[in-house]
Amino acid sequence: MSLNIIFNKAAIKHLAFLDFITVTKYSSIEEFSNKDDLGYHLWLDTFLKNEDNFKGSPNEYYHTKSCFNPIYSKIVGISLGGFVKDKDENFIPRTKALYGNDECKLMGELITSFYKQYKNNSILAGHNLNGFHIPFLTKRFLAKENAGKIIAKNPEGENVIATLPAILSEQLVSKPWEQKTLDTMQTLKFGSFYNTSLEHSAYHYGVPAPSISKENISGKFWETATTKKTTEEEAMVLNNQMSDLAAEYVMTTMRIYQHLRETM
Repeated sequence: MSLNIIFNKAAIKHLAFLDFITVTKYSSIEEFSNKDDLGYHLWLDTFLKNEDNFKGSPNEYYHTKSCFNPIYSKIVGISLGGFVKDKDENFIPRTKALYGNDECKLMGELITSFYKQYKNNSILAGHNLNGFHIPFLTKRFLAKENAGKIIAKNPEGENVIATLPAILSEQLVSKPWEQKTLDTMQTLKFGSFYNTSLEHSAYHYGVPAPSISKENISGKFWETATTKKTTEEEAMVLNNQMSDLAAEYVMTTMRIYQHLRETM
């Protein structure tokens, strides 16, 4: 349904853009092995099966590839975006970062927002939204660290144990052509079978790309967290930086959408 939404110029006021930053649960495979022996050996089996296709160390594989696997990673920064009208009635992009150093609390804030968006008939939007963001969020929601522990505010403003928001669950059970989402990656996917990164899409459409590739974030995150021996306050600052980085990704996706909306 992504292309239909782009052609429908009035849809801009209903779009809710999403992106988030993920990192590995542990700072290194050594820490992983020491703290979670079973999980480490499951991960190691996966690595050994892919070792021949990866040119790098096990730690590099852990940070550049496993940071996107919801079994071995977590969310450390989230950003939402939407378009608002300025005084001249032009639509301008705005982003909002969700801050926190606890994945459970971060997801609670996000789900609170999802409850509101569903009530307002919002359309979820992002880059590789259907292939990554929605499945990843669902799997982290169900993970043992979060299941039954996420607290969100329902539309009445009451604190409740979160259930999987309908804005996500409806997409999981819908046929691809029935999904009520806008995935900007689909605009470069038709006629081909490969995925196009946000950086490549930004280059193709001539909009500014984020300052750092997501593949490089996990290693840098843990390098900062471990070398500084962060206090709780410093850890919060680091996670806030991750949310600001997520906002860069949201802004790039929104600019791609603007480009498509104005030229199609």
